[in-house]
Amino acid sequence: MIKRINYILGTPFCGSTLLAHTLASSQGLFNCGEIDRVEAFESNEYVCNHCPNCALAQRPCPVFTPEVINSLSQCETPYAIYEAFHAISDMPILLDGSKHTFWLRKMVADSRVKPLARAIVLLRSPDSFIESYLKHEPHMNNNLWRPAEIWRDTYYDILRTLHNYRLPYITIRFEDYLEEQERYLELISEWCGIPSVKHKPDYDFSQSHTLGGNPRLAKKIVSDKNLKVFAQPKNNREDIRQAIMQTPGLHDLASNIFNYQFQ
Repeated sequence: MIKRINYILGTPFCGSTLLAHTLASSQGLFNCGEIDRVEAFESNEYVCNHCPNCALAQRPCPVFTPEVINSLSQCETPYAIYEAFHAISDMPILLDGSKHTFWLRKMVADSRVKPLARAIVLLRSPDSFIESYLKHEPHMNNNLWRPAEIWRDTYYDILRTLHNYRLPYITIRFEDYLEEQERYLELISEWCGIPSVKHKPDYDFSQSHTLGGNPRLAKKIVSDKNLKVFAQPKNNREDIRQAIMQTPGLHDLASNIFNYQFQ
């Protein structure tokens, strides 16, 4: 029986893969991954029908076999999707790391899903997000307003959706999580309804099977001895700061709602 479905919501590069894989070390929770990336659901342009950890290791995945992906693709309702994951894992608590609010809205439209749903809103600071975005989209260096708007619009939409659907949520800044992992893991574990998960610097990500995500980056973060540095902006670019200050509504959202401070 499914007791709870936890959703991670946020922008790309917000740290969701690391958090989800760490929570998956609990015996009470199954990390489904980025479910919306299953091709048959037609919900994400970045399709992923496999387990990235196993793909990196060039081995067949013992969990997300082609037969399992096919059975997921045949699910006709949101609740049926989660029933399929429950059948795979035999876990009563599921974690959906899809991050997108349109996927959340689609899922909680099912009256059997909504009572089980709660959210973790995961953030990275706007300047850190913009830097990460530019690594993947360097042509946007001359259009910094675009990633700034993506950060602003994503979190406005998240808050609006959660309040409109009256869904319970908790907000976690990734910088704070890396600063005090034991404290935040205890807090997030309680929120998810699982026994407290302990930070494991030597956690073997290769044994975690899921859909989508960025396991290569998650492993890099864990192997870095100075985790606190990772989430911080690296270059302190003045043009990025100006984009943040000049994008309507972004500074107010970041500072007044999420307590990010800009010099």
